[in-house]
Amino acid sequence: MLSKHTEAKGGSVAIDETASQSLNRMPPSQALIGQLQMTTLFYLNIVVLSVIWVMSGVSSLLSFEQSQVLVQAVGLPNQLGDAAIVVASMGDIVLGLLMWFSGLRRWVLYTQFVVIAVYSIIIAIFLPEFWLHPFTPIIKNLAMIVLGLYLVVGESK
Repeated sequence: MLSKHTEAKGGSVAIDETASQSLNRMPPSQALIGQLQMTTLFYLNIVVLSVIWVMSGVSSLLSFEQSQVLVQAVGLPNQLGDAAIVVASMGDIVLGLLMWFSGLRRWVLYTQFVVIAVYSIIIAIFLPEFWLHPFTPIIKNLAMIVLGLYLVVGESK
């Protein structure tokens, strides 16, 4: 909900309105432009999240030896670790591709939230150095969650 303040006879009056209500008050051309911007942003978020998940899965498979080092640091033995890499990578790829199916998107987003939480907990326990890594890969999960929440809200409208 957006809050807008307007001046009324020497005072300030708060008017609560949603983005849709605000767009409905605009002249048709401005409302159309605003709606196009919101729609574009919605689908751009889908593209970004989809690419992140797919590339995460692909990169883990392409740099399999580096993935093995990380999985071994977590404590999984070789064969189980290799299986975990393949399963997690394929899961990431599938979660990225399923973003394009609107009927599944809400379920996919909630699943992504759980996967992000599980990955973050595992990393926090077994690979805590990633919290202070110069590229802050774990902290960037917060941005993914916010993008996902934006899509969840957008799906409900």
